[in-house]
Parts: sequence; structure tokens; C-alpha cells
Amino acid sequence: MTEGGTWTPLDHTADIGFEVRGPNAETVLVAAGRALMSLLADPSNIAPRVQRHVSIRGNDPAEVLVRWLSEILYLHDAEGLLLCDFEVERLEGGRLEGWVSGEPFDPTRHLILTEIKAVTYHMAFLGEEGGGWLGRVILDV
Repeated sequence: MTEGGTWTPLDHTADIGFEVRGPNAETVLVAAGRALMSLLADPSNIAPRVQRHVSIRGNDPAEVLVRWLSEILYLHDAEGLLLCDFEVERLEGGRLEGWVSGEPFDPTRHLILTEIKAVTYHMAFLGEEGGGWLGRVILDV
């Protein structure tokens, strides 16, 4: 598991956004997954009971970030999963292979904090900045 990424919220007029920073793209992607889930639900109440493989492709780094987060949101919407662990196994040539773990939503244990409709391309960025990596996304709520 890649560790060490941090995230901070971004002010946006109608939606929610965040930035993530880390020493490399993999760390930023993992931190972005955590940030998305932290906005959706309290991650301290989520256990890694089930695992899903994630495989996405993007034309540029920003598209990889948006598609990664969109896949995480899809697993929540389609399967009712809340995720707590994220792993990027391979990131090469616009292709990401990884794993996510979590558990099905249980209304007796989980509280949805924010309903997130979609991950947008507006202001999306993933790239090197200031000696590290930066990721930025805006979420449609």
C-alpha cells in the first residue's frame, strides 16, 4: 500500500473540490481515493471486508485521476460499497491497475455525509509541482 499523501478541501461555488499532494502519482491517486471517501462517509467506520480490482485508462494524467475516482464512486453507487483501502499496483502509459477494499453500506453503522453525483473534469489536474505531485478535482454534489 502506498502511504504518505495528504489532501485539503478546495472552496468552489456550487460543488466540492479537493487537492492532494504526495511524492509521486501513485501516492496522490491513493490519497485522492481516501479524500473522496472521507467526503462521502466516515472512513473510521469502514472495514476492508471485500476487495475489487480496478483497471482504467486515460489519455492524460488528469483523465486517469478522474476515471480512478469515478470508478470508486461507481462502486459506491452500483454496489453500495464504502471503501477504506486503495492501492495502485501499476501506473504506466495512461493505464492504472489497482485494488480497492471496503464493505457494503450498513445504515446501522455508516452515515453518508455528502451525496456525490460525479467527478468532473473541471479544473482536474494531476502532475508534478513544487518537487512533488499534485492532484486536483471538483465533485458534483
